[in-house]
Amino acid sequence: MSAELEIESVEFDLDLVNLDEGVNIAKLLLEEAGAPAGSELRIEQRGEEKIIPFGKKEGLAIYLDGINLPDSVYERCTCDSLAFQINGALTSVEGEIRGSWVGRNETAIYIYGPNAEIMFFAIEPFLTSYPLCQNSRIVIRHGNPELNSRTVRLPFHEGGEEVQQVFWGGQSGSG
Repeated sequence: MSAELEIESVEFDLDLVNLDEGVNIAKLLLEEAGAPAGSELRIEQRGEEKIIPFGKKEGLAIYLDGINLPDSVYERCTCDSLAFQINGALTSVEGEIRGSWVGRNETAIYIYGPNAEIMFFAIEPFLTSYPLCQNSRIVIRHGNPELNSRTVRLPFHEGGEEVQQVFWGGQSGSG
């Protein structure tokens, strides 16, 4: 866990009867579950550690500014509506929202799929226009955070208190 209580990594132990077969099955199951590129299986056998890389998914983490936007934005825009719009844009690039996290100053939406850059390209036009995404930071991860992630900071919209209502795909309610 990070200082902000966000999950940074997950570690668990497996006891395998057949090491070679068990490792292959574990890799397959974890990749099918969405393990990110750069994940590692650490095998200890006869006192020696062996590291086996695995994982295929890349990720985006959208960190929404939870304290600096005008009150009218928080009153009129919802994370649920944002998630609905993001999911719609991600279907064509095989991405999906896999989780979220609420911190003291930010709310994160975690997205995984085969290519982080293509997923960002697919949702960037919506993110730059949706009021709740102002001043968000988007972390584009090509798997493990050590694999050259980059961060994009979205600007504040001009006009200060103005809030643009956005309705897509027949969705009703707040934009």
